[in-house]
Amino acid sequence: MSIRNLDNLFNPRTIAVIGANEGDKSISQKIFNNLIGGDFKGIIYSVNTSIRSVFGNKTYPTVAHIPHHVDLALVATDPTSLSMILDNCGEKGVKGVIIFASDTTDRVKQPSVIKEQIRKISVQHGCRVLGPNSLGFIYPANNLNASLCPLHPLTGNIAVVAESGFFPTTFIQHAIRKKIGFSYFISLGSKLDIDIADTIDFLGRDGKTRAIFLFLKTINDGRKFMAAARSYARRNPIIIVKSGRTDTRSYLIHSDVDPLFDEDRVYEALFNRAGCLRVNNGVDLLNMVETLAKLNRPKGKRLMIISNSIAPSQMAADALWSMGGVLAVPRGFHNPLCLASDASAPEYQMAIQNCLQNPEVDGVLVICSPCPGIDVSKIARSTAKTAKCNPRKPLFFTLFAEGTHLDEDMFLSNGDIPIYLTPEHAVKSFMYMYHYDHNLKLLQKTPEIISNNPPPNQEPVKKIIQGCMEQKRYTLHTDESHTIMRLYGIPVIEKARIRDEDEAVRAAQRIGYPITMMLEIERSRTLRSDK
Repeated sequence: MSIRNLDNLFNPRTIAVIGANEGDKSISQKIFNNLIGGDFKGIIYSVNTSIRSVFGNKTYPTVAHIPHHVDLALVATDPTSLSMILDNCGEKGVKGVIIFASDTTDRVKQPSVIKEQIRKISVQHGCRVLGPNSLGFIYPANNLNASLCPLHPLTGNIAVVAESGFFPTTFIQHAIRKKIGFSYFISLGSKLDIDIADTIDFLGRDGKTRAIFLFLKTINDGRKFMAAARSYARRNPIIIVKSGRTDTRSYLIHSDVDPLFDEDRVYEALFNRAGCLRVNNGVDLLNMVETLAKLNRPKGKRLMIISNSIAPSQMAADALWSMGGVLAVPRGFHNPLCLASDASAPEYQMAIQNCLQNPEVDGVLVICSPCPGIDVSKIARSTAKTAKCNPRKPLFFTLFAEGTHLDEDMFLSNGDIPIYLTPEHAVKSFMYMYHYDHNLKLLQKTPEIISNNPPPNQEPVKKIIQGCMEQKRYTLHTDESHTIMRLYGIPVIEKARIRDEDEAVRAAQRIGYPITMMLEIERSRTLRSDK
């Protein structure tokens, strides 16, 4: 894997916007607005063959005509001109290029030519390419918004990396409201050059990044991803949302593929082995951003629930049990610990402090259900003060009521106390943090790297797979799968495929007794006969 020249791309001093113009609906206008609006301190050049100036800046016909060095080129032109632009950038010595062009493979006659062009300038000139179909990136610490997202997040220590043409604007809005900062937002696009593993390695060498959140669709190189993710996860968390669960299962149901095979299970195993934490959806990810930014990880899965209402505390206990957690059982306390419905701030404070200081408790969930006579603001303030004095254990807060309580929400956020919409969301975040810590312990027990041995000869493997495709088969026969596993050094018991009694006897004599026989039916033939 390579982080060569990625610093030039993600931390540039000079930027050229290629295809710059002032059209209201143009991509380049949005890019210019974000660069200027973010108060970027570097130099911005504009490139356009048909106009003389853009927003008062002199334009150059090509990047080669710019009289100074250019670190990063932002390409906002039609995909049909990409080949020429990439050549110009390579000859100019530009070390970073972002291609915003969407639907490149559909709009270019020979998309393979673009891919080869990107590979060529990367090898010959050391130019790194983000995209095509990228939405750019945001580097808050440098006031740099080289993206199509108009929002400007706060500076912090969480990096967000998204695949395809997706940029999590909801994510940023949530973070701004909760006063959570970020080190980078990066949209990878089609990953023709810079991929997930390269980005993880780059962020792993960035002293400001303390956690990585990934929005994934596919992983093209499992070995490369595994090495990068394992290396980073030993020090800091990687949180993943991966789409495709439903699509995979739907495909399996309507095909002749063995239902025991599920691609999503492969990804699940890969993430666990790499020490990553996978969450189920975007809501969980939003909650985890705030949780990781503000709380320490729990040492175990024992949660103490404090509430002034029975129903939400039971909901929290049910969610905890369903996710494999346990209720803490400190001596002298009931769990859930139910306070009076009109419990005062001092009563909440005493209960929270005693639970946080108890060695039998790994985390505390506080649920407040507003009712007549209760002062939510005072409870929020006392909770934040108590948590600040006992920072080692995580404390979660749920204001279980209809409507919004912005003052309490903002006060708790400013006091580094995450507040959740429901008790279930809070419990999920607690258990996600526990599972991450558990995965880290498992990571310490696994080999340092998958294998240092050179990869096997893949030609026999390709022939087997090609034979399946020619026969329109989408599953391997037993002997074929065993051959592939042997080629990759995976031990398997010896098997033979036989067609009659004589072959069975000869195979048994060669393998040795006792033996097991299994009837194998080609599913594709069965399906055709049914029709």
